[in-house]
Amino acid sequence: MGGASPDYRKLNRLGEAQIKASARTAADGDEGRVKVVFGKWLKARQRLNEIDAFGGGLEKTRVLPAYYSDNYVSLLPGEKKEIVVEFSKAVLKNGVSIGLRGWNLEPRVVKAGVEK
Repeated sequence: MGGASPDYRKLNRLGEAQIKASARTAADGDEGRVKVVFGKWLKARQRLNEIDAFGGGLEKTRVLPAYYSDNYVSLLPGEKKEIVVEFSKAVLKNGVSIGLRGWNLEPRVVKAGVEK
């Protein structure tokens, strides 16, 4: 019984993934958080394998410590996913951006708006 192993390299030939992402910040006591929502994936299964929060000072520095509800996301076309990142409230004063990197996805940064 000779089963052929799947060859996933052909998936690398797909065009860049089309993704919509939005991010909103909020504060609760001494804690700040940003809620990131992903959706409208138009290609085959997609993966975000790096999600980072950055403070908005003159230099974009990674927010540490930061606690992610998830940081490696795999979605099917049309699926939506929400991720929450928690950190010190002090980070919010200069703004927060979320960096996204993934398979068949050009790295990008999403600036977080303020949740009302």
